[in-house]
Amino acid sequence: LDLVHLLLPAAIAQAKLGDVDRGKAYFDEAFALLGEVVTNRSRQRQALAYLDEAYALLGDMSGGEHDWTGQCLMSLGAAYFSVGKLERADELITKAVKTRASTEAPTPLHRVAAVHPRTCVEKQLNGEVSLALGIDEKGRVSDVDVVDVHMWRDSAQQSEHDEACRKKLVKAATRAAREYRFLPQLQGGAAVAAKGLETTISFRIEG
Repeated sequence: LDLVHLLLPAAIAQAKLGDVDRGKAYFDEAFALLGEVVTNRSRQRQALAYLDEAYALLGDMSGGEHDWTGQCLMSLGAAYFSVGKLERADELITKAVKTRASTEAPTPLHRVAAVHPRTCVEKQLNGEVSLALGIDEKGRVSDVDVVDVHMWRDSAQQSEHDEACRKKLVKAATRAAREYRFLPQLQGGAAVAAKGLETTISFRIEG
């Protein structure tokens, strides 16, 4: 989290200096780090402090580059949503829409953990299922396409072939992915459907 403390003001400073791409890269990295922390209850209070810092910093960017500001507001809104701060999340998402921003992709709000099929666990098979998701204008998953399935039995991840287990992993991954929720992609502040959002769902045997 110390790195987040450095990245957030650096992101705003770069944007104000005109280097929007670098500013957004810093901001995205800060939120990737925060995303690993907000689900840890023992560190949630500290993570919230950094979310509030980002909120304060973004308050100075209302007149900035619309897409950059809108994307940051959407990311911050999603982060507040993930820790249950729904009023603040709604405020930020509303501000993002008012900037008439265009975002590059839907913003994840809620993910469901996939259940490792018992048959595959009994066979000691790990797996990864890569999917391409379609997201509608309301942020719901409308389509799920299977891109790739990789299964392995040991730490060397040597590929294994088991058609029955493959089907079970695909079914479990698809079921979980359909429960995901997103903030929809924006074009000029309007919600639009998106295709081909890639995600990978892992099934690993612990120990």
